[in-house]
Amino acid sequence: MYEGIKEDIPLVMFEMLHWGNYAYRLKEESRNVQGRGRGEQPRAAAVGADEDEAWEESKKSKELYVQTRSGTLFDFLDEFEPTLINHVVHRSTLSR
Repeated sequence: MYEGIKEDIPLVMFEMLHWGNYAYRLKEESRNVQGRGRGEQPRAAAVGADEDEAWEESKKSKELYVQTRSGTLFDFLDEFEPTLINHVVHRSTLSR
């Protein structure tokens, strides 16, 4: 089944698991344009909002959702590894 795996591994390692993780995806273009009629001008920005404009546009274009996944324990660990590496580095930085 998997190359390099010993033959005497317990079968529980090959059972199907289901998990979810949070991810960002781009919103549909129709949602971004929705609500603006023809000839309607964008609203004026508030004073001091220039530095936040790029952040606001980025925030409007993405949405958070739960991505459901399934696979074996090996698949889960392979997918979880990048998150775990970032967490260990972050915790190491905070402990200093």
